Amino acid sequence: ASGGFESRLAQAETATAHLRDNDGCGFVEIHPHEPCRDLNHLTEELERIEKLDGEGLMMRRKHSLYHHGRSKTDLLKVKTFKDDEGIVYG
Repeated sequence: ASGGFESRLAQAETATAHLRDNDGCGFVEIHPHEPCRDLNHLTEELERIEKLDGEGLMMRRKHSLYHHGRSKTDLLKVKTFKDDEGIVYG
């Protein structure tokens, strides 16, 4: 899908509407997205997600375009702990 994130999300909602209604398969769900209002809102949401055993939140820059691979500027993972990634050989 083309366009910024909000446009791509709207396209996904339209494309899967017939799969989400009462006559659909019930296997498709669009995850709700909510703009971050301020630091207090971010903190409250992060605490709520962690109480549900979630790892954290993903924050996307408004109107960001899709980039193949990892984004260094448009997508931010917010969590209260640090972890590292590595490659296991052998």
